[in-house]
Amino acid sequence: MKKRNPLFVAGFPYILISIGYVGMQIVTGAFEGENPSPSIISVIGLISAIILLLVGAIYGLYWLIDTAKVLRRETGQKIPTAFLLVIPIANYWWMWRYGQVAEVYTKGKVQGVLVFILLVLVGSIGMGILQDTYNKQLADPTTTAPPSL
Repeated sequence: MKKRNPLFVAGFPYILISIGYVGMQIVTGAFEGENPSPSIISVIGLISAIILLLVGAIYGLYWLIDTAKVLRRETGQKIPTAFLLVIPIANYWWMWRYGQVAEVYTKGKVQGVLVFILLVLVGSIGMGILQDTYNKQLADPTTTAPPSL
């Protein structure tokens, strides 16, 4: 399991959207004292929202797939294919199974139900909490944690 900063994991999509929003403000001249028309402001807001959703979704999928691959390798347990993450209803089953394997990996320090709730209800912040748990698992000298990737 890679040791990542949990604040980075949880805040990555929001950092990117902030940078993108500032860039769009510079392009439209909003920081130079010009007053852009309301239509330009609404377009910037719409583009910013779309970018936030896309970047957040893509990074969330990447994080889930990457950690699932490591959990699968280190525990020997089966997690279904990540293709199920894009299928409604099946994605909940995938996250449930991910939670069960995460419980095995952490040797019961985090319950599978809690992992499921964090992923479904809290999203990227839940991913940050889980990453912190995985990092603590790596740092604990009493466990036989696998080496970093």
